[in-house]
Amino acid sequence: MGKGANNSADSFTPWFKLIARDLLYPWWDEMLEKSRAEGWNPEKGEGKVRAGVLEGGDKVNKLIKMI
Repeated sequence: MGKGANNSADSFTPWFKLIARDLLYPWWDEMLEKSRAEGWNPEKGEGKVRAGVLEGGDKVNKLIKMI
């Protein structure tokens, strides 16, 4: 890391924290849930986590509206 870099969670900007809390974490949870419904089983090493399962979903549309 660069000179004077802070490795703590406090080094994130308020905007990043807001985006992560309201978009990133819910999006990730939904992606894992829908991937499990399509056969992803991490315990058995079967299937895949796919971002495509979120295509056209509410969280993706919400993100697009923010941009």
